[in-house]
Amino acid sequence: MTIDREIDLLYMQFVKQEQTLYSPEHGSPFAICTLACQWISQSLSDVKILGYWSDDNPTATVGVSEGGHDFVILNDRYLLDFWYKLTYEPEHPVYLDIHTDRELITQLYGEPKTWMNVPTGAPSLPA
Repeated sequence: MTIDREIDLLYMQFVKQEQTLYSPEHGSPFAICTLACQWISQSLSDVKILGYWSDDNPTATVGVSEGGHDFVILNDRYLLDFWYKLTYEPEHPVYLDIHTDRELITQLYGEPKTWMNVPTGAPSLPA
């Protein structure tokens, strides 16, 4: 299976999971970007959760109103941000290639030197 297909299928599972677990009383189980990243990290291997605080990364446009943002890097090459696609921008690509999409990545996520590893010690989410 190609990486395109694998990530597309995973995103479809993510959306289905969100729709299944959504409730009017509690909202979306993935309302917080970190929770979406944790779900992805439970579904794939060779992932890192990275993030930034908006104050430390003023050129980033994603996560400004939230004060920061977390996303996943797969295989040290692909940036996955299912939360942003689901929450704000349905036309956002399912993944961005760090090698070929560097300009767009920098526009959306700011300077990579400001990105930090996000601890993954939070409780497990439903798969």
